[in-house]
Amino acid sequence: MAAARTFSVRSANHGYKFLYLPLRRRLPIGQLRSRLRQLSINTRRVLSIHYPDRHLVALLIYNDYEAEFYPLDLRNLDYSDWDEANRTSVAHGLFLCCILHVLDYLKGSVKRAVAKFFANKGYIDRNELPEFFSIKKA
Repeated sequence: MAAARTFSVRSANHGYKFLYLPLRRRLPIGQLRSRLRQLSINTRRVLSIHYPDRHLVALLIYNDYEAEFYPLDLRNLDYSDWDEANRTSVAHGLFLCCILHVLDYLKGSVKRAVAKFFANKGYIDRNELPEFFSIKKA
């Protein structure tokens, strides 16, 4: 890898950038790198990880690598021959499945509050999933 860099042209966007991501709790660096790998993020491109504040992690990456963090890009080889519109559609479907799984796990008023949040963000449609929204009686 280092030998190949010797013969490559320096990019116009050369440099580094910190990506700040929210984190529920501080994890050991090795465990955090393992979780990033589970999300198909190339941890060799993450130069440094540190915790600047509570509930916040900073990843030092190359400027050129920032575009690869695009969340609608499925890195699954099963979808590599699909066009971008179909991959985006599948990514939205998988994201909706994750949301529904979360909502099934939650109970009572917390479930309704989270469902309302997701609906306000436009992630789910109130009309398609009325069981998550309380109906006000007149």
